[in-house]
Amino acid sequence: MIDLYETCLTIARITGKEYGYAIGLHGTAMRDLDLIAVPWTDTARDPLDFLHCLAGRIEEETKRGILVEGEPVTNEWPKPEAKPHGRIAWTILLGGPFWLDISVMPRVIQKCSRCGNATHGNTVCRDLAGEAGLPDPYADTRS
Repeated sequence: MIDLYETCLTIARITGKEYGYAIGLHGTAMRDLDLIAVPWTDTARDPLDFLHCLAGRIEEETKRGILVEGEPVTNEWPKPEAKPHGRIAWTILLGGPFWLDISVMPRVIQKCSRCGNATHGNTVCRDLAGEAGLPDPYADTRS
């Protein structure tokens, strides 16, 4: 992997963690850098906020980095595109023959089938916990 792509990958992982996304490398990183961003925390932020920050940090660190939004820059640099399973792919231009493609999986807000509340995050439903004899997942355990 070329140094530019290693730098971009590191920036993506740091930024992803701050924005609630896990970043995976897809492909060989020989022609371009293909990344996958997966919402990893209950507080994963809006994908565009994440991408704007990522492109800005890449530009700041490498003096390269333009996030392609809206109309394509040329036929070679497509606008954001819907992909299978709800992911959306964006391109960050890095100058010359270098670019970064990043697919972001959608955030999912789930409803609990037992209590109807929005996602419980890293805890189980209070009703289910009680039935299983587990402690209240929302009890304040700080001392």
